[in-house]
Amino acid sequence: MSKWTGMVLMTAMGTTLLAGCSSTPEKTTGAAGVTGTPDNKVVTIRLWHNDKSEFMKRKMDEFNATIGKEQGINLEFRAMGNDYADALKVALAADQGPELYKFVGTVKDPFINAGWMLPLEDFAKAPEFLKDYKDMIIPEYNTYKGKTYSVPFVVITTKMLYNKRLFEKAGIKEVPQTWDEVVSAAKKITAAGEGKEYGFGTHLKDVGAMGGKWSNAVMFAPSVGHMGYDFQKGQYRFIDFKPILEKVVQMKQDKSIFPGAEGMAIDNLRAQFAEGRIGMMMGASWEVTNLTDALKPKDDWGVAHVPVLDTAKRYKEYAQIGDYLVFGAAAKKNPEKSFIVYEYVHSKKFQRDMHEEGVDFMANAKAIEGAKTPDKKGWKEFSDLSTSYFTKTPPDGAIKLEGDTYQNTIGKILSGSVTDIGKELEGLDKRYNDALTRAIKDGFDLGPFKDGAWDTTLKR
Repeated sequence: MSKWTGMVLMTAMGTTLLAGCSSTPEKTTGAAGVTGTPDNKVVTIRLWHNDKSEFMKRKMDEFNATIGKEQGINLEFRAMGNDYADALKVALAADQGPELYKFVGTVKDPFINAGWMLPLEDFAKAPEFLKDYKDMIIPEYNTYKGKTYSVPFVVITTKMLYNKRLFEKAGIKEVPQTWDEVVSAAKKITAAGEGKEYGFGTHLKDVGAMGGKWSNAVMFAPSVGHMGYDFQKGQYRFIDFKPILEKVVQMKQDKSIFPGAEGMAIDNLRAQFAEGRIGMMMGASWEVTNLTDALKPKDDWGVAHVPVLDTAKRYKEYAQIGDYLVFGAAAKKNPEKSFIVYEYVHSKKFQRDMHEEGVDFMANAKAIEGAKTPDKKGWKEFSDLSTSYFTKTPPDGAIKLEGDTYQNTIGKILSGSVTDIGKELEGLDKRYNDALTRAIKDGFDLGPFKDGAWDTTLKR
């Protein structure tokens, strides 16, 4: 696509998008068809999201039929698909964005600096609202320069998935707890599979994308206590991954890994697991929905902890907090009404319903305390936060890296194309830490990214 064609398409998309987003403050239409007047008007609050689920649509309709009707709010909900992030940016840049929206990504700075996102502190009811989150807020993810822009809502947790039939067929009675046991089990499953079934599965086609990050990078935290950036030392330490990467490469040399990983994305790997051809794979909590709603695995499968190098020194498994809504600049026009919608979505009832209906995993354990566990295989294991830690945000967004990213480097190692893994990881550490040093010299504050008390050791 030419640059000019791209500009035309973006302009066209923006024009189409903005056409349906204007509202007339003097006269609006409420959810129940009530026509507002200057004395008793119904205010339209727009909420944009990438969640197209029936649950979300139903909840927005419920708001309009109850709280919205009582408070004079017409909640205009708009759910979009793959083009959501681009469409949102077009609208925000044109000052036609919604009052509330789902932010996609982890680095909010550009949106905040552009004036596209408002801090909660700008709203009168925020101090009371934030009391429920005082021990959960993650600096530099939920906050920026001392202001709070979002709160923890959902959580992505990590585990290992395994095929029970293949374990039984290979005579394996216990689920591996260490990487040495994984290597041994993978070899047995592959031998019993006679070229049709393999012990371990990974995917490298999308190593730099979200799926690659979660399926490959989650292998490390329970063994080394971090995901590449050591918050205790305030430096990158990819070299700590070396012994685990060596175990995976050993499985590749043993021919225990499902073939063709270089050309496989997470969807392909998941499909092969569902077909009963892979004994073990790393997975994030969204696999529960994928393997119960979208796919129907041929064999019974289970969920186990991510294996470690040494069971005597186990760290917590990696989990990442996700927020759900942020305030757009448009919320300045009707701050009280906008905050009512925000409170509704973040209410304990909303979160509890989302949990009980198996829509997503909630970050706030208090909100779902005593709630019914969804009848979905794996939900109980993935929703147990006692063995997980909520990661802080590493300073990746502040550095200007020279050379390959850690995702691509790890991908090269897993493909078996690196002869000296230690040397490759040492070079990776140097690139990242040099970039971090340059950022600090340019004024970057390392303070929020260094914590001497940081410890993810799993205490039993």
